[in-house]
Amino acid sequence: MILGSCAASFSICHANRTILAILLPLLRQRFALSYTAVTALAVSYDLGYFLTLIGGGALAARIGISRSVLLGMLVIAGTSLLSAGAGTPGELAAYRMLAGLGFSLYFTAGHAVIFQRFGARERGRALGVHTGGSGLGRLYGALLGGLLADRWGPSGLFLGFGALALADATISAWTLGGEPRVPTAGRALGARPGWAHLLGRRPFLEALALNGFCFTLILAMINFLPLFGVERAGLPLSRAAFLLVVLNAVAVVANPLSGILADRFGNRRVLLVTFASNAILLGTLPHTLTPGTAVLVVGVVGLFLSTGIAPAINHLLTLGPEYATPQAIGAYNTGAGSIAFLLNLLLGRLADAWGLDAVFTALGLLMTLAFLFTAFVLTPVQESGRPWSAA
Repeated sequence: MILGSCAASFSICHANRTILAILLPLLRQRFALSYTAVTALAVSYDLGYFLTLIGGGALAARIGISRSVLLGMLVIAGTSLLSAGAGTPGELAAYRMLAGLGFSLYFTAGHAVIFQRFGARERGRALGVHTGGSGLGRLYGALLGGLLADRWGPSGLFLGFGALALADATISAWTLGGEPRVPTAGRALGARPGWAHLLGRRPFLEALALNGFCFTLILAMINFLPLFGVERAGLPLSRAAFLLVVLNAVAVVANPLSGILADRFGNRRVLLVTFASNAILLGTLPHTLTPGTAVLVVGVVGLFLSTGIAPAINHLLTLGPEYATPQAIGAYNTGAGSIAFLLNLLLGRLADAWGLDAVFTALGLLMTLAFLFTAFVLTPVQESGRPWSAA
């Protein structure tokens, strides 16, 4: 029940990201925005998230992980309701950044719950299910978001998701009320407090880089796929939104499978297959995605969209118990998120200068770099089956 509750909350965090992506082609036309400006608006939610991860982790360690999960979902609900009344791109971006604070509060605490409740032999599968919640959120975020936007406009879209987040907060308060506080578990495990001492360790920085590759891909596909579908492939907005539905419907199935495969074959092997497949698929996407092939091509891309997330974060956990504290998780994702944020802004500038085709060519090259990094730079880690976490 706890894993299901966390996956549901995680799904809402990601649905909240996807609903704005649906509106990007409309906002670009309505306010005459450049690709760079559209990208900045699109990643404002993630900017707020990345900037507050370390603080969110510290707060989770102080007030307890269940309270942090509840507070995070209430922040997302409140900012969604405020977004319904936004009249300018700047006002909407400000509310979206505040919503990112809610995401950071959930993320550090929600993962801490999973790390404490599951041993090493089960953790990959649990993380796969949890990551599947992100794919599910992007799926219904695109599906329901498109329906709400068509019927009631952007205001109806944000009001609907605000109500959904409030309902989830109620469920979280009921299911997570008895969870222990993280500092107690951290001391029991012998973990060092804080996170700054981790930044000088090569394995931690390598894990951070892995997560950066994965984050960059997910953000870029959510932000640029609808734009590419409308402006490059000539699809109507409703059909471009449907491509996000297809992309994430496949990811919902693929994400838990990646966790199971990581438990069986190791994180490194799953990461290598993920990065190699993405390099080929994204590098050729400008030539393969047409109105007639769009659903098939996007479906295949969805197989590998976020299958690197579970093995990447599971790789971090194999390094030791001190990497599973909210502060360490916050530092890990702040670094990775900063990489993804900056690279997505650069992709926006690239689209302004060279067109949308260049964005996917660059993503293919980035995934090639990720493959080479995993194959030749990543330090091998003994993936022991013995649980170290407080379960």
